[in-house]
Amino acid sequence: MDKRRKILVKYNNPIIIEERSCIGESSVTSNAVGFQKVALNSSSAHDTSDSDILNSMLPPRKRIENGKLWMQYISSTPATCLDVINLREELDRQLQSSNAKERGLCPIREDLYAQAFDEIIRQVTIHCTERGLLLLRIREESRLTLAAYLALYESGIAYGARKALLSNEKKLSLDKNAEDLIKGKDVLQERVKDMTVTIASFKQNSNQRSLQDTKRHDDEISRLQEKNKVLKDKLTKLLAEG
Repeated sequence: MDKRRKILVKYNNPIIIEERSCIGESSVTSNAVGFQKVALNSSSAHDTSDSDILNSMLPPRKRIENGKLWMQYISSTPATCLDVINLREELDRQLQSSNAKERGLCPIREDLYAQAFDEIIRQVTIHCTERGLLLLRIREESRLTLAAYLALYESGIAYGARKALLSNEKKLSLDKNAEDLIKGKDVLQERVKDMTVTIASFKQNSNQRSLQDTKRHDDEISRLQEKNKVLKDKLTKLLAEG
């Protein structure tokens, strides 16, 4: 029959359902939904049979083989202390053999502990239906809480990815701006060099013109002084003769 890994929840031996697979699947699905509604809406354990409540907690397992539908219902056999010990040992063995992570998110560990909790609910329900229904509520609430945390985690991951994308785009824009500024700085530095050369050349030319003007001015003064001396000598001579 089922060659998959051994599950921790205790089921009865599988039985063959005579209906064809397509009819059987529809029937099983509707029965499972009905069982679930019975358990969640029951205010007292005496409203339904123990079998219906157990099947509402853990719907029957189904498998199609050779055109026939095999059904496996949850076991209603009470558990002993030895069964609890075996459950714990089997849980530890499967955790180790499946290489489940001890910490962090691990679907394998989550699935195995969920199966163990379902088996505990089954065992408790057989002895006290009210207590089993309360554990069922706790299980459903824990699943809703876990789903909410998972949605929050996925939302956080998506938000982080968007922020990282925006940060990367902003970084690329800043890098481009920095590159443009560096190019602009290089252009301005070249202009500074050109202007420095121009100023130096202007100063040199200005100094040369200043020296030339000074020399020309000095020469003119010397020429005028010489001319004034000649005229003065002539004037003195003329005055002496008169």
